[in-house]
Amino acid sequence: MNAEFFAAVEDIEKEKGIPRGYMYEKIQQAMLAAFRKDNPEYGENVEVILDENKKRIELVINKTVVNEVEDPTAEIDVDSAHQLSKRYSVGDTVAIPVLKPVLKYIVALFAGLAMPVGVYGMLLNVPAYRAHLAPFLLLAVLGAALGFVISEMVIRKSLRIPRTVWRGCAVTAAVCCLVVVGAKCDLTGYARRIPDIAQVKSARIICNSYNTALTEAENIQAVEDIHRAVVSEREKITDDTSITSLQLTYKLSNGKVLMREYTLPNTSTRLAQIEQVLNCDEARTSRNTPELAVTLEHLTYTNIGYETESGDYLYMELTAEQALDLYENAIVPDCADGTMGRAWLTDSGTRQSTAYAVTISYQLSQYDPATGETTYADVDYTPLTDSTRTLAWLRAHGIEPLLEGDSSKYGGDADTQPAINTYETTDSSFGR
Repeated sequence: MNAEFFAAVEDIEKEKGIPRGYMYEKIQQAMLAAFRKDNPEYGENVEVILDENKKRIELVINKTVVNEVEDPTAEIDVDSAHQLSKRYSVGDTVAIPVLKPVLKYIVALFAGLAMPVGVYGMLLNVPAYRAHLAPFLLLAVLGAALGFVISEMVIRKSLRIPRTVWRGCAVTAAVCCLVVVGAKCDLTGYARRIPDIAQVKSARIICNSYNTALTEAENIQAVEDIHRAVVSEREKITDDTSITSLQLTYKLSNGKVLMREYTLPNTSTRLAQIEQVLNCDEARTSRNTPELAVTLEHLTYTNIGYETESGDYLYMELTAEQALDLYENAIVPDCADGTMGRAWLTDSGTRQSTAYAVTISYQLSQYDPATGETTYADVDYTPLTDSTRTLAWLRAHGIEPLLEGDSSKYGGDADTQPAINTYETTDSSFGR
């Protein structure tokens, strides 16, 4: 159950942007308050141990080892302590687990956090970020109450439960509501936190399929400007809203990593700003340079997918030598000139008139005999009207590319799966 509890907390963090530290703090406070209400005699001797690494959540009573017990709520005799561990001696503090109360609250909190996410995500197929607050809270309260009542029945081995059980239900339900409302209002400042640019070594921006790392101060500042605007606007997402996922990751000078993920409507004015950053010189170079060098040793396979006037989508597999020739003598110089690797986020007619319905895909791999592991890398290229070298290479090898706008005229659609896929190859042994 502990592992499932921590998994549920992690899911809540991903879905709702609630920091785990905040949730753990509130859960610990609730468990302590509930136990002390029923057991006031233990006072400050009660502690909640919550270890994420070991997947351990436990409520314990700390007692001091003594020769003769005078206060059983705070002391334990030597013989009883030795039953737990022979290493204990007089004066040591022993943490005695209190299993039953912990079980109740773990189950209740797990149910309260998991039920709304499960109902929306699994039953309704609706992402949690689109959930309305009121029904989300109602499901959290219902889940917490059911979890607490069921666990009480299991512990007592009876369907009959005392009236006081509703106090525990109320406490756990209140904690779940506090977590959800706290996230909605960003009480911790988690979603609003933007690092000091002086502390940022690099920034990575992932939007749709574009994954770009940036290290230049000017570009990092541009990423932070986008981050600040997104946080301040908090644009509303509705059921009929087309969305774009934005993930921002900062590597800080102290070695820590700060990552935030947001969902933007496709109508957001931020998309044009993001697109501009994705198309700066450093971004294009970062995106167009694979993690492994394009060499004969690393090439696994390369193919070219392209549309024809008939609306068919053809694949041409290249030999390793052809792939290397295309890369070194056409793609690399075109990328250096800024005529390859453009990112597109906004719905603009410019793309239809400048981008070809062609995708050049490289897959690379490297085997390390020392570790027995294989590293993979891949990169795709789409030529534009001014990608002169790449276009010349394609035409010299029998491919007459169509502009994305023109491909739709002939029955193709660059953004949908074509009706016919035909596979061509120049060397059947390539990539084996």
